[in-house]
Amino acid sequence: MAQLRESDAKKYTTKGKFMNHYTVSLWPNEKSLKKFARSGAHQKAMKDISNIASEVKVYTYKSDTLPSWTKAKRLLNDNT
Repeated sequence: MAQLRESDAKKYTTKGKFMNHYTVSLWPNEKSLKKFARSGAHQKAMKDISNIASEVKVYTYKSDTLPSWTKAKRLLNDNT
């Protein structure tokens, strides 16, 4: 979360507890998103993901606003 707070993300929100965690973030461009995903704590976590999570889903789409949690979960489930 510290890396996300210090990133170029325009907005973000997280939700969850125990084994179910969700993050929705809004980025100025794809380059900024990829820079975040491939660096720092996020990169380290992804290398060790099999020890952290039993399942990981990612869905990316273009928008100028964050979706509601209901819409975000529907998009994720419908597109992964």
